[in-house]
Order: sequence, then structure tokens, then C-alpha cells
Amino acid sequence: MIASSKERGWKACLRQCHLFSRSLLLLPVSQFQHILQKGSAPTDIYGCDPLAQLGQYWRGVALQTIVRNVLHSKDPALVTRDATPGVCSNGSRRSQHQAAFDWMCDGRRVECKSSQLNWVASYRAWCVQFHGIKFSLSGVRDAAHFDDLILALHSPWKVHILKHDHCLGVSTYGVRTAAVGHKITVVGKRNQPCWQAALATILAKIHHPVNGRCEFLAEVPISDAQVVSVVDRINASKGRAYMKQVYRDVPLSKLSAGRRALILEEIGLALDRLANSSSIFRSPASDDDLRVDGTRRGHHCASVDWIRDQTRVELKHTQLSWSEAGQRWHCHFTGVKYAQAGIRQEARFDELWLAIYSPFGIHMFVHNGTFGVATAGMRGQATGFDINIYSKRNEPNARVALDIICSKLAGAGCQLLAIVHW
Repeated sequence: MIASSKERGWKACLRQCHLFSRSLLLLPVSQFQHILQKGSAPTDIYGCDPLAQLGQYWRGVALQTIVRNVLHSKDPALVTRDATPGVCSNGSRRSQHQAAFDWMCDGRRVECKSSQLNWVASYRAWCVQFHGIKFSLSGVRDAAHFDDLILALHSPWKVHILKHDHCLGVSTYGVRTAAVGHKITVVGKRNQPCWQAALATILAKIHHPVNGRCEFLAEVPISDAQVVSVVDRINASKGRAYMKQVYRDVPLSKLSAGRRALILEEIGLALDRLANSSSIFRSPASDDDLRVDGTRRGHHCASVDWIRDQTRVELKHTQLSWSEAGQRWHCHFTGVKYAQAGIRQEARFDELWLAIYSPFGIHMFVHNGTFGVATAGMRGQATGFDINIYSKRNEPNARVALDIICSKLAGAGCQLLAIVHW
């Protein structure tokens, strides 16, 4: 088979970085088109909505600012100020975004959480989920970290602002609840693919007096001047401009991190099958794969992603991202459950695959067990370690940064298994 010019270019680049090997799989994304198509209907409802295009982190920042501005414009007499960050459990000073709540309003602590409409296959329904809510928890938190909880529900082309009653839809999050907080889930009707009908059901559940005492505060169209100004300001930041430029028209770039993770997991499994065609693969979901409370894990809550023969494989993914604070590109993997003294006697997996999603393709590495591993405070006790890999500072070129990061991984003994190029 004659290699394409793009493939020859990749191989030349890999040789320069000392990453090329004969066992490396170098494949076009077209080979996985059947997997990529799963990222579309019925969940692609946001289209060109400017808030949806910001990405999860920046959308959360934008919605928090929008909520605060809208509530102040409705009652200019309100006195608001930023929260005092305070200190972490280890005594170090928190940064502003790590404060226990988001802002003060007339002497009351306000926490703002946001969510989009999401199609959940296991429910066969649209739902909204708000995460990381620090309600009181016996033996951990004597009281909630806030007085008022404001929910920002982002539906296509609108933002619905509600005040929660500290009751509706609240549930624990397993062993993670102590570290990351509770979650709030409100689900539409099952087998109802129409998102407009599902949104009406969800809002009715939230407003229904029998369900609780949640209060509707405002509904703001995305075309509102307050929304437009916040989105424009974020898009004008250097970090956001870098990300928007390099990921323009890149496959999977419009998907949420969660949906992209599921697709990358399927691509990883397909690559493993290609590389080990004589092996037997099976799902980890079984009667032996149980939570700490003894209940059976669901497919997407399994302790690992797949099993090859007797080898348990876990895949973690990240997006090559620009850090405004660090002025560099970096890769940040979370929830890595290596052995940890007093928590886990051994790792939950035998092989850890790292999938780097970038403007140039998907790079699959096998981690060496130590490189870049960092603790994650109290959160890490429940969710696992982080893995952080950085390019050099003040290097804006994403292609150069990716080469640096890949070279660091290879130099540390992490094997490059495959590249799926766009």
C-alpha cells in the first residue's frame, strides 16, 4: 500500500521526535467514521448557540457571570461582592475560583451551578444534572457551604435561572460525595426524543409546588445584550482565541467532554482489537464488578473500560488546552486510580491508556505508571490522581507544543501505540 502524503509527513515528524516505531498504528479518522457518527443525533441540539461553542469550563464561567449580572439588573439595590477564597484543608490559600461559594449578596452566600440539556442513553431521556454541590454531609460538612443555590439551565438559545430549594432532585455521588459534593438530577419523560417537550417537563417538575419550593427567577435569550457581552469578552481572551482558532472545524470539537470521552474510548478499543487481533476482548461489566456498597456497576461506571484476555485496560482522555495562567499548552488527565496508601491497595487496572485529543488527531499512549502523576487533594482520595504534562511556556504554536508533550511522554518510557490523524 502506498502511503499518502499526509501519512508520510506524520512519519517524518515522528522520526524527528524519536517517536516512530514499526509497531505504531497510523490511521486516518475515516477508518472510524462509524464511531464518530455516534456523536450526532439525537443529542446535537445546540447548533451555533454561542454559549454551547464555548466549551464546558468557559461556559460555566460565562453562565455564572450572566446569572450574577441578570439578578443585579432585576434589583439594582442588591449589594454583591466576590467571595473570600479562604484556605484549603492543608492550610494553603485558595485561588478565587476555589472559593467555597461564588459571591455574597446582601450578606448571604450564593453558589451558582450550571447544566445543559443532555440525552442520557441509560434513561432514554433528556435530563439536566448539576454537580459538585456542597450540601451538609454527616461527618464531613456540618452545614452547606452556601445559603442560596442558583441553578442556570442552558437550553438551546436560552438561559433559565432558578433558585433551588435544597431538596428537589438531590442525590449523593457514592464515595465521591465527601470530596466533590452532591448532585441534582431532573429527568424528562422516557422515550421522548423531542428536547422542547422534555424541557417543558423538566421545568414543570422544578416549578411544581408538590416537588418543592424552587423559585423561577428569570429566562434570558442568548441574544440578550448581557449574554452577548459576556460571551464576547470570553472569546476575546487570548486563551479562548487560541483554542477557538486551532480547533475550528476539527472533528469532535463541538461535542461535550463527556460525549467525546465515550467516542475516544470506542476508538481506543477498536485500536486495541487491531493491534491484538488474536486476543479475546470482553466488557468489564459483570457480577464481580461491584461498587463499594455492593451494588452492581453500570456499563459507564465500570472499574475499567475493557479487558483484553486477562489484562484490564483503562483509558483516560484529555484535550490539548491552552493555560492562560501558565501561558502554555498542557494535557491534564483526571480520575486515575493508581494504588494509594490507605485508600487503594493496588491500581484498578493493569494498563492505563492516555488519549490526547488535539487539532491534529488522537494520540494513544500507554502510561508508565509514574510520569506526571500528581495528587488532587481531598478530591483525589475519592476520584484518583491527576496526570499533568506541560509544553514550554510562551510557545503558542499548538503543533510544536504537542510534539514537546509527546516527546516528554516517550522520553519517560510511555509507549506511543497509535495516531488517528484528521
